[in-house]
Amino acid sequence: MYHQTIGRFVAVCLVVACASATHGQIAYVDGVRSGPELVVVQPDGTHERRFLIDADTGFLMPHPAWSPSGKEIALDLGGFDADIFSVEIDGGDTRNLTGHPAANWYPSWSPDGSRIAFASNRDGDWMIYVMNADGKRLRRVSDGMRPAWSPVGNRIAYSYGRNVNRTSKGLALLDVTTGKSNKIVPSLDGYDIYASWSADGERLAFTVFDVIERFPLHYYVVDANGRDRRRIMEGVISARTNDAWHAPKWSPDGAAFVITAGTNRDFNTNVFVMNEHGDILHQLTDNDNGKSSPDWYDPARQKRTRRWAIGQSATWGWLKRISTRIATAN
Repeated sequence: MYHQTIGRFVAVCLVVACASATHGQIAYVDGVRSGPELVVVQPDGTHERRFLIDADTGFLMPHPAWSPSGKEIALDLGGFDADIFSVEIDGGDTRNLTGHPAANWYPSWSPDGSRIAFASNRDGDWMIYVMNADGKRLRRVSDGMRPAWSPVGNRIAYSYGRNVNRTSKGLALLDVTTGKSNKIVPSLDGYDIYASWSADGERLAFTVFDVIERFPLHYYVVDANGRDRRRIMEGVISARTNDAWHAPKWSPDGAAFVITAGTNRDFNTNVFVMNEHGDILHQLTDNDNGKSSPDWYDPARQKRTRRWAIGQSATWGWLKRISTRIATAN
């Protein structure tokens, strides 16, 4: 048994293993109701690492989010008055990044790992905020809930139109650079939406979720432009009473999703890797401790971000040269 104190965490049963270059790693929170642990594991259930969380999760499930480097995980800890924490999974520091008495939920990293988006009601209504990865330079960017930053580019997907009944109207995309939003899945009044991105930033998977009944209606995939919306994992809904307090998270190759499923009202949920037809590829857990939102780390994410940044720089350079030539000709 190996123990190591890490801020508000204690590493338990540490097994050191390198991430698979193909499959990445999955993180989730185990034991939601008592003795919660942050778990990092390979998609086939091997090479498990556990971190005992010394914080109240209340009745709200934390939402772990991998940094692009795979060295840190952001978590919303503290129940209804949660703060956003950053945990270095190699045994380093754990930091409270928000330190605010309001609710601060749903962390999501920018593609280069320099910023984190999250939702908070600190100003009354639910708004989306962006801060540096060290918690500094906080700014409000939009109203809405459940931000999901694209793994490439400057877009954040979020659920918009959240009202006093805690329901949302649809799914929108925010351009962080311009501040402009585009509604891509409208007309879903009365339900909440939880979304996640494909690795290439071209598609979104999302759950349409009845907040009052705490039951998902369907899982969907949609192109980032709002086209080609279709249902996935249809058999999962009929086969289980599902915990859908999160979106299904994509595998790096786009061939599978990680979800939790089980009896949501009793938190008796487990973690499954499934394909889009609802076929179980791996069942990662099999107990009644309760599992929260999982997230799937993509080892190639940083490389894609660098390629995108280089492409953007080259495009702007070309446009600048063309503009200069036109101005000179005139």
